[in-house]
Amino acid sequence: MDAVTRRQLGVCYFPEHWDPADRPADAAEMRALGIDFVRIGEFSWGVTEPEPGITQLDWMQDSLDLLHIHDIKVVLCTPTATPPKWLVDSMPDMLATDRNGQLRSFGSRRHYSFAHMGYRREAARITRLVADRFGTHPAVIGWQTDNEYGCHNTTLSYGPVDLAGFRDWLAQRYQSVDALNRAWGNVFWSMQYGNFDEVELPNMTVTEANPAHWLDFYRFTSQMVAEFNQLQVDILRELSPGRDIIHNFMGRILDFDHYDVGAQLDVSSWDSYPLGFLDQMRDLFPEDHRLQFARSGDPDFQAFHHDLYRATSKGRWWVMEQQPGPVNWAPNNIAPRDGMIALWALEAFAHGAEAVSYFRWRQLPFAQEQMHAGLLRSDRSHAEAFTEAGAVAEMIRNIDWNMGELMKFLDDEGLAEDTILIFKTDNGSLLGPQYFNAGMRGKKTEIWEGGHRVPCFIRWPKGGLGKPRDVGGLTQVQDVLPTLLDLCQIKPRKGPKLDGMNLAPVLRGKKKVSDDRILVINYSRMPGFSNYPSPHSQTQMRADQAAVLWKRWRLLE
Repeated sequence: MDAVTRRQLGVCYFPEHWDPADRPADAAEMRALGIDFVRIGEFSWGVTEPEPGITQLDWMQDSLDLLHIHDIKVVLCTPTATPPKWLVDSMPDMLATDRNGQLRSFGSRRHYSFAHMGYRREAARITRLVADRFGTHPAVIGWQTDNEYGCHNTTLSYGPVDLAGFRDWLAQRYQSVDALNRAWGNVFWSMQYGNFDEVELPNMTVTEANPAHWLDFYRFTSQMVAEFNQLQVDILRELSPGRDIIHNFMGRILDFDHYDVGAQLDVSSWDSYPLGFLDQMRDLFPEDHRLQFARSGDPDFQAFHHDLYRATSKGRWWVMEQQPGPVNWAPNNIAPRDGMIALWALEAFAHGAEAVSYFRWRQLPFAQEQMHAGLLRSDRSHAEAFTEAGAVAEMIRNIDWNMGELMKFLDDEGLAEDTILIFKTDNGSLLGPQYFNAGMRGKKTEIWEGGHRVPCFIRWPKGGLGKPRDVGGLTQVQDVLPTLLDLCQIKPRKGPKLDGMNLAPVLRGKKKVSDDRILVINYSRMPGFSNYPSPHSQTQMRADQAAVLWKRWRLLE
């Protein structure tokens, strides 16, 4: 998508929860903080359509127009995760049924069965209604389908509509009941069926049900999720062409095939809550482990899911909800250690995320999530996350502008194809553990520095590097610009004097450098988050050890 050309920082925004008079201040403060985009509308069906056939979309129109004025992009959502009460009352069998046969009633969210054809029609209708109104709005850069498929154990449902759908699915899959009996091995325990209408769901048996029965039920429910999502995707592509279509998956949800859904999307995203997940998943994390990482999160859980969701949509992925502080839904809702709110975002960028969005802009003083932190508290005062989100925004601005300037120099001289860009940081980063940036969408490798392994993502030059090269010997200097300007024979612009070491003599061979080494020239970042460089100050370009690597003989050819 052309609208997203660099790392983006976002926030989940709910203008329908607040006085409309607050919206101008919200937009202005977001822009000042460095917010690039907001996500809107995932739970707004009751506001958008308070009664059957009565639509109220002016609040969303006003919000989009205002955000567009402030150059803030928008990811709009289909509101199908929260069907309103009037709709549930009109088709009560749309509600899901749990494994014990208990109806899951109205009063929270995700209260529907994926297999209910009537609800699918209603979901398609509301999707079309919203997309027809806003699909080509200039602020809209993408769409999120529904919200968190599978969250709250809502993939599997065991009601009458699910049974009917399962029987039809089996009939299409096996064509004859004899084929089903053979495939399942139903001769064991005399479990043969005479026709497909005799098949029940596998949840209420005396002891364990046939594992093949369970497997096909899981396959059926997974297909129901994919079909439900595809229905919305088709409408959005029709009415909002050129915009990314995204879904926000969850952590450790295994009861539907994320690759099937991901194949329908432009971008996979997921909702990352390191402390909430650590405390909630007690079967996965023992007590001593939870205590050790109680304020930072398990070091591998997020990394695993970052890599997982990068794989589900051909490499493009986001974090749609990033934990901003204490949550409300874990057994113990602990505050993160200082710096973690920023570090989690940087970790995601390091794994290749195009965007990270904090949840949420402003903490609510009511309902189920009133104890869930935001960037602002309910009285509009700044929460701890506000400062850390601002630090992340500054970092990605520094890196992006800096890299843009360097690439311009190299492009102007025809050298860009012989240049490798990498991002890394030293062990003494202000934000703690090492992080690295994969924004160049390159090949993952690693180098060694000071006895420590430093992971890197490298964009290889066109045609590759040829034979492998030793990168063990690294030379670092403070400032790359004097060297680049000298090598490219470019006169410096008028303005501040360029300081830092000029390594052009080394590269030209006046000093001995082995041909099997790659020279590293990087920017070192001073501690603190102040002094954001202006585009006219080349002496203060700091990009957290952003480095430019090249082969000296290629530059001199």
